[in-house]
Amino acid sequence: FGLANNLGVAFAPLIGIWLVNQFGFLSLFSFAVSMGIVAFFLIFSINYQQDGKSNHDQEIEENQAQQENREDEKGKRVQLESNVLNLFRGLVEKETLFPSTLMMLMTITYGGIVSFITLFGLEVGIENVGWYFLANALTLMLIRPLAGILFDKKGHRWVLIPGALFSALGLFVLSSTQSVLGLITAA
Repeated sequence: FGLANNLGVAFAPLIGIWLVNQFGFLSLFSFAVSMGIVAFFLIFSINYQQDGKSNHDQEIEENQAQQENREDEKGKRVQLESNVLNLFRGLVEKETLFPSTLMMLMTITYGGIVSFITLFGLEVGIENVGWYFLANALTLMLIRPLAGILFDKKGHRWVLIPGALFSALGLFVLSSTQSVLGLITAA
């Protein structure tokens, strides 16, 4: 799933910037809407089953459980209190605070890059900054399988800390780049 997501991250900006440069924004929006429509209809081809039960069977069981809870008002209050308590216990897992914080910082940073890299490219004279996204995604596709093995053997700190350091270095290179080669290096 992660590698397939990287393909979209790699090619979408490259294609989108090319479409805007060649044909204008109308072609970009038309392409995006048509891809959204195709994706919408592809949703109906998904047949998800869990534990040998279809979604419809699970919905029937959930509805029956809800009806039983409605019959016993006192049991319903106890069940609701239990669900709320479980929600709060499950909302914050102490072991995930460090990786989650790093991920939040990375996604905020990536959002800034996605939002402003085109303007940055115009300012420094780089015509198609989509190469940044392609190089970034290809690098992720090469590193992710190795990082997964390292994560499983050594733990999350062996992957997240070097990843954060390399990301900071990439941002520094990006901030001072003047060429496509620098853009690819930053990615």
